[in-house]
Amino acid sequence: MMLKARFMAGVAGCALAANSVAFAAAVTQTFESSTESWTGDGATGAEAYTAPSGGLPISTSVASENKVLVVEGSAAYDASSVNGSNSGLVDMMIKASIPDDALSAPEEANVQVAVAVDSDRALKVYCTKPDGTAGWCPLGKTVTADEWVRVSLKFDYTNNRCQVRINGEPKMTEYGYQTANGTKTPSSTTTGSWYKLAKNPNSSAKIAGLSVSGCTAIDEVVLDKDGSHTYLINGTDGANAIIAAGGSVPLKWYDDNGIAWDATKKYGNYTAAESYERCLSPFSTETFALKEMSTTSTQVTFTIPETIATTGRKVVLDVGSDKTFNTKTSTDVTAGATTVSVDLPKTQGEVKYYRLRATSSN
Repeated sequence: MMLKARFMAGVAGCALAANSVAFAAAVTQTFESSTESWTGDGATGAEAYTAPSGGLPISTSVASENKVLVVEGSAAYDASSVNGSNSGLVDMMIKASIPDDALSAPEEANVQVAVAVDSDRALKVYCTKPDGTAGWCPLGKTVTADEWVRVSLKFDYTNNRCQVRINGEPKMTEYGYQTANGTKTPSSTTTGSWYKLAKNPNSSAKIAGLSVSGCTAIDEVVLDKDGSHTYLINGTDGANAIIAAGGSVPLKWYDDNGIAWDATKKYGNYTAAESYERCLSPFSTETFALKEMSTTSTQVTFTIPETIATTGRKVVLDVGSDKTFNTKTSTDVTAGATTVSVDLPKTQGEVKYYRLRATSSN
């Protein structure tokens, strides 16, 4: 990732030292006591910073540490001695600096993916573009000089793609796939957070090494080649209680679907918030539809999408004189149902708003 620095994951077959580096399938590097076997122009130095939340959990309190790896030139880490699996990840804190010149292609051979800051302060990813050529693609975020940024790469080597997260959030752009297996391809009308690798791995090591170049610093590096780590939300276990500020959707739901933390963003028939309320995929084109309703009836009948017709679910009808929806009623869903009838809830005052949603509990 480069933040005037260029951090590149997967420099396959690199030889960084005369002797191979002892390496486990998953390592965490804090640089508190050493350079952690990084070679080149890197040395430990003291610096305090505030770590953004999201991504993998910081191994220990950054406030109690004061060492980072300072790079003036280039530094690299050899991970070629251990074979990798089809799912791996890299997660690190990196200090941004703004280059004088526009980005050019990485000089290192066999670079699978890189993240960097361009001269206009824009964060970009080096990957295979929709036209099939390798190049730098904007991630929709700018940074300031000396800003600490958390860069996370999650690899899918079955499909040779990589998800890019900045400060824990998947970065959705027109250059990315909506899904890891590429069922939603890049286009001007769709966005995704998975990017096709600039080059596929050419060894069983998969992620064979990391490199950083420029004038920068890195810290809290996690390199996981066996997929044992999972992303945590705001340093917790990603429980549904963790909600984006001002929103109603758990961050884990966004991350599970690989979409941006934006409740108003629409990918299918509904916004992200509406999709979550209805227990639908954000990419779903299925809809709830009113089948029958009468002002003299005590029930209202809806057709429901097949994807929510699962035993144990409930369909909830909320009503109210305003959008606080102060009254609700619900009914159980049975497997394979195509319609559901919900009692009309009794409420005080005029009913102006109705909302139908599906949930796993009332």
